[in-house]
Amino acid sequence: MINYYFTVMNKNLIAGEPLEEIFRERTQFYLYSNKQIDFWILPNTNILNLNQKNDIKVYNIKNSKILLYKDLTEIKSNSDSLVIFSTKKTFIFWLSLRFRINLIGFFEKINNK
Repeated sequence: MINYYFTVMNKNLIAGEPLEEIFRERTQFYLYSNKQIDFWILPNTNILNLNQKNDIKVYNIKNSKILLYKDLTEIKSNSDSLVIFSTKKTFIFWLSLRFRINLIGFFEKINNK
């Protein structure tokens, strides 16, 4: 099983932030270090329509609540949102602190190598 961590960002709220620069530098570091890329940016929250809806756990940092999948309905329907995934929990947590994001989440996926 692989844990995938994610955060949902509003494109309008991070306008002017150095998100592109952060990912460019991280990509260069991974390539230089011969590491496999373990993060992805998806410009659409429809990816959260997974078959294992009950397996998605979302944590609201602001009020320390764990949200259920059904509580993501508003986020999923927002076309101004983007999702950032990583297999590194610390990277997603750092992004949430850096960009003042309140929601982070995770789900498990079977590795089909």
